Amino acid sequence: VLNLINRLEINVLDIAPSRLQTLLNINEEKHITDFQMKSIMCSGEILEDKFRNYVWEKYRIPIYNQDGSEEADALGGEIKHGEQISLFTENFVFEILDKNRRYVDDSGTGCLVLSSLYHKGTPLIRYELGDICKILSKSEGKIQILGREKEFSIIYDSVKLYPYQINDVLKKFYIDDIIWQCRLITLENNKTIAEVKICNKPIIEKENILMELEKASIDIKTLCKNGVLIFKLITGTPILTGRGKRQYILDQRSR
Repeated sequence: VLNLINRLEINVLDIAPSRLQTLLNINEEKHITDFQMKSIMCSGEILEDKFRNYVWEKYRIPIYNQDGSEEADALGGEIKHGEQISLFTENFVFEILDKNRRYVDDSGTGCLVLSSLYHKGTPLIRYELGDICKILSKSEGKIQILGREKEFSIIYDSVKLYPYQINDVLKKFYIDDIIWQCRLITLENNKTIAEVKICNKPIIEKENILMELEKASIDIKTLCKNGVLIFKLITGTPILTGRGKRQYILDQRSR
């Protein structure tokens, strides 16, 4: 791939962040190409700000984030480098609905639902993608992708803990990208410990972070107040899957 980029003078890449990282690592070892590119488009995985900033500072190549799905292909992308996702409203009608399937107002969070304006043989009408989004501007169709609706753990009596809730809290205290993992452990009397492991930074403002985690949602706040859920902060290395992937929430409670 690196030889092709060099020989064909390719100046635009459409690639997953992890594959781009692999290419850069190999190129830094063997120096096959100078990467004279105008832009790189990334999709399929979460694009970390730290990696995007590294590519810009070292190669002066802007990375544009995209969003899409297997069912509908491209759904939106960044119009300007570093902005949030702008949905393709020319091709789709988008709705963002809360858990009761009511419309979400500006700055609210909900699930992305779409109706396609171009699918003919197999139309998509009010199709639920399972993406959790925050509305940044309803009129401009700008959203922030927070995660997947299925990426959660039920703590107690249908109360859910999402990765984005933990991530949003940690972003308040750490300027650079933070690598973390949460492990759920059972205590006696059906109490749950949410052990949040910070993997690439020292723990700072521990008490303040714990206070913010306990307020991640109204339901979580109630569980913490009643002693059903207890947050804990530790440092260490993440537990990876057999494919080398990091799960954000590991549910290791006894059943």
